[in-house]
Amino acid sequence: MKRHARLLLLFAASSLALAQVQPNPVPGLQGIGLEEGLDTAGGNLVSIIVFKGNQQIQFLPVCTANPVPRQPPVGSLNMTDLNFDGFPDLLLQLSATGDNETYCVWLWSPKSQRYVASPALSQLTNTRPHPSNKTITSFTNISCPPFQGCHDTKTYVWSKGQLKLVRDESQTLAENVAVSGPGCDYILSVQEENKGKMVLVSSDRVNSFGARVCW
Repeated sequence: MKRHARLLLLFAASSLALAQVQPNPVPGLQGIGLEEGLDTAGGNLVSIIVFKGNQQIQFLPVCTANPVPRQPPVGSLNMTDLNFDGFPDLLLQLSATGDNETYCVWLWSPKSQRYVASPALSQLTNTRPHPSNKTITSFTNISCPPFQGCHDTKTYVWSKGQLKLVRDESQTLAENVAVSGPGCDYILSVQEENKGKMVLVSSDRVNSFGARVCW
């Protein structure tokens, strides 16, 4: 519910979830519902429980070593189609530090009628799908004092069921340059995939907005 695309919030972590009896239905998956699996100590998330009707069919452990706190937006479960097969996938939000959101991700498998963990997608930041060209972007805000404006955007496509990096756009502070504020104190570098290798295609001095307008 950030800048790149919308994620459908299936349920947010709240004290009300402790009293839930009926599984939360998953729109687009008839008969499939979800519940939060909580630890007994602090009421933190340790799993997502998947139901078909009233029967439990899956137990999805969180992808972290420790339980996930239920402090919205952390601990909220979102849903979107990440592999462009027309079925809703799950994203459990783990963090929201410095505008960098991370998730545990599970993809729905129509063949097995089960959710399958995606370690590759779970490693990305601010993951957003783009159905128009069937790409996935991972946008990371990078600290570069004394100003903001550093970031990295990686673009992926699906190839034989695996994520494949095809573009990497990185904006960093220029080295050995006196930082003057709104001027072109940044380097915008773009790499693209070519025959299995990432190749630098451009490197330009830009301002904090990524524009080649200097003053």
